[in-house]
Amino acid sequence: MAGKKTKTPESFGAARERLDAILDELENDTADVDRLAERVREASALIRFCRERLAATRAEVTTVVAELAAEEKAAASEAAADRASASAPSPSPSPAPAPAPAERRAAGPREGAPADIDDDRPPDIPPPDLMEDAGGSITTDDLPF
Repeated sequence: MAGKKTKTPESFGAARERLDAILDELENDTADVDRLAERVREASALIRFCRERLAATRAEVTTVVAELAAEEKAAASEAAADRASASAPSPSPSPAPAPAPAERRAAGPREGAPADIDDDRPPDIPPPDLMEDAGGSITTDDLPF
């Protein structure tokens, strides 16, 4: 019986159960001395089987965890990019350019401005005779030129 091969267990759980049974035999002195070497060889083969299964399972779990981590990192990068693009100011339309002085002159003087004034002011500044400050009204007559 010394040359008898141990059959490969069906699963890690089956190998573990058989190892527990062999251990019980050895601890309770119920193992036959003539079969003791056979039980130890069987236990050794079962331990090798369990170690190989554990190593394979560990490698597979490590691969799955690494894939999950890569997916999470990619999702986080996408979310950060989405947040960045959502919070980035959108380009506002540029205001229409002010007409050139020649175009303004061709259009005539501004409302309320004397006809003889060369009106090169930007369109949002009123003519001098309509400007006021805290000290009172300023008219074109108050200007030094």
